[in-house]
Amino acid sequence: MNFNSVGLHGRVCKDIELKGSEGKEYCSFTLAVNGYKDKVDFIQHKAFGKTAIALSTFAKKGKELVTRGRLSVDTVDTDGIKKTFTSVIVEGFDFCGSKSDGQASDSDSTEFTPTNDDEDDDLPF
Repeated sequence: MNFNSVGLHGRVCKDIELKGSEGKEYCSFTLAVNGYKDKVDFIQHKAFGKTAIALSTFAKKGKELVTRGRLSVDTVDTDGIKKTFTSVIVEGFDFCGSKSDGQASDSDSTEFTPTNDDEDDDLPF
């Protein structure tokens, strides 16, 4: 059985630009992913159709994403020199973090405010 599945969690490196014509939309983008120790890996991604439209509309620079997809390896022969490019073909994604990536608004706040419904001052604790 062959299995080609990738899941990554990182941040979008720059705003995603939608390309192609209606019905043939696509986009390419880079996701910065924490690697081994203090290293950051920059992973190329490609998305097509409705996925590309949604990513280009909502996934701006710095946005935290989890992407799901499969690896794609392309080889290009230029003047006898073979170059290999590896990317993730995005099949699904989820946004992570707060709506503003770390800057919670008053409506997003989940801070606990204690209430004292039973005002029993006689309790020893």
